[in-house]
Amino acid sequence: GGMIVLSLFILITALINRQLLYLQFAVWLILNLRVGAISAGWDIQWLGQELPQAWLAPSRAVTTALYGIATMALYFKLFGEELARSRVAVPLRVAQGLCLCLLPMALLLPFSIYLPAMWVLVAPGLALMTVGLFGIMRNAQARVAMWFAASFAVTFMSTLAEVISAAVGLREM
Repeated sequence: GGMIVLSLFILITALINRQLLYLQFAVWLILNLRVGAISAGWDIQWLGQELPQAWLAPSRAVTTALYGIATMALYFKLFGEELARSRVAVPLRVAQGLCLCLLPMALLLPFSIYLPAMWVLVAPGLALMTVGLFGIMRNAQARVAMWFAASFAVTFMSTLAEVISAAVGLREM
């Protein structure tokens, strides 16, 4: 609930100030909440309402697709100027374009096919984003880049823990 209130506050701020960055951040926060719910296993409800069983797999796929798109959009909004001068600028733009393929894949493919296809599509983009972020932190010493890197690291470690626990058959790790 707290994250939703924070997101709504940021959304109102975005509308008042006419700032696209705030809008992107509010959407990204909501999607983070849903991705966290998927990882924690309590994504069977939203705002206290239980989702129908038939909606779970499609909602997970759409959530991860939108999260990838929103993360890449926010990344470029925050660091676009610095990235334009880096050697990863063109490959990152390609990765951003490939992220847009996630949404039709999420809508059209069964979840069992979508999930591995998503990882194949997203992994190179994550690697490029990480390289770009390290370059920005090394060259510009930007605090925003350091905070983004910290959130990136937490997301990466929790995703890695989830994948490892699923691979070895553990419920929690």
